[in-house]
Amino acid sequence: RVMFHQNEEESEDEQVGLLSANTLENEDKNGTYNSNNDISKMVKKKRKKKHHLKPLPFEVMHKASELKANSNRKSQLKFQDRESSRFACHTGVIYVTLSVALGIWFWSSHQIKFYSGIQQYHDLRIDDIQHWCLDKSSSFCPCTNPLTPKHRMGHKLWKEAYYGNIREAAIAGKMGNIDVVFLGDNIIEEWRGLSYGKLDPNKEQNAQVFENLFWEGLGYNNADFDGLALGISGDKTFNLLWRLQNGELPDSLNPSVWWISIGTNDFGHNGRTFCSIEVVLMGILRVIEEVRAKRPNALIVVNSILPRSENGDADVTFSNGKPMPLWHGISEVNRELEDYCSYNHNMYFFDATSIFLSQKPKSKAKYIPDKLMLDYLNPTAKGYQAWGEAIVEEIHSIVDASQAEGGRRPITSTVPSRGE
Repeated sequence: RVMFHQNEEESEDEQVGLLSANTLENEDKNGTYNSNNDISKMVKKKRKKKHHLKPLPFEVMHKASELKANSNRKSQLKFQDRESSRFACHTGVIYVTLSVALGIWFWSSHQIKFYSGIQQYHDLRIDDIQHWCLDKSSSFCPCTNPLTPKHRMGHKLWKEAYYGNIREAAIAGKMGNIDVVFLGDNIIEEWRGLSYGKLDPNKEQNAQVFENLFWEGLGYNNADFDGLALGISGDKTFNLLWRLQNGELPDSLNPSVWWISIGTNDFGHNGRTFCSIEVVLMGILRVIEEVRAKRPNALIVVNSILPRSENGDADVTFSNGKPMPLWHGISEVNRELEDYCSYNHNMYFFDATSIFLSQKPKSKAKYIPDKLMLDYLNPTAKGYQAWGEAIVEEIHSIVDASQAEGGRRPITSTVPSRGE
């Protein structure tokens, strides 16, 4: 650059010299001479160019290099920021997509409408059931519409048991001294030592447990309450619904507490015909809403579906290392019932699961002790004793709280395990 500047300066000097000579000749001919002529202007222009074309000092060039380097760094940082923002945006999109996918999977795997907001039985609709079978891959399972009441009059023994329940409900209503009425199926009926309304010698001890706990009027026991058990073996929710609509819920029967234990038979009797969680849950809620409709101010306790075996053995949660579908279904129904009770007035959920389950050493698997459920479906006398004692404690708690507070006490009862 310096050599270029020097050559350019020499060329300009030659041009200035030629221009000066020509100008002098012209001015001599005219006889005039002006010092502010083109020569002075050209010299100034030349000097100005010389000043402009001088080499830049080292400090200036060093500063320019620093500015350029800073500019490059800023550009690089902006590029990195754009890349980071783009990465964060992509990450956010992926996170949202995964969240939506997980939500869809959770909903599709459970397929349960949340029923905590149910206010009356008209809110229950059969169209809400998406799967009728517990095994979603199954195309057939003999499940009945849980919202339609249905009798079993074709079963002679059932008919006799039903008429017996009507008589007992009417007598208890006239006496007016009943504290708790148990509504249910074979689990409730066998507590009275009956099977289809007839005394069963093999269940005599069960009846003694019930009398000791819930026949205060006998006078010779230490019972705190008078109770009435209305159950029929093999009944499902829609059978109990029909019974309540046809005589087992007379206007004169007004206990302090209604205790509902129903639903285990709705699942079915073998792994290929189990009804879905939705079907069982809707049937139980329909029974509850029937009682609430006819007794708007009643205190109602919903008992959890008791543990039962799927394969006819003591294991409940796992079989050959695989989770039991039936136990999963029972657990889901119980969770939904607990939520329902917690959101509704004068409703209580009583979780009796821990009473009948024990855990195997060095394993998470749970089983039903033989002494509590010999057939892994219906309690033994010891099982009824443990369950009944917990129920008595719960009734005391509910009634005392209701009287003290003048209304519902938010409670979900879980009793300690008694199956050890």
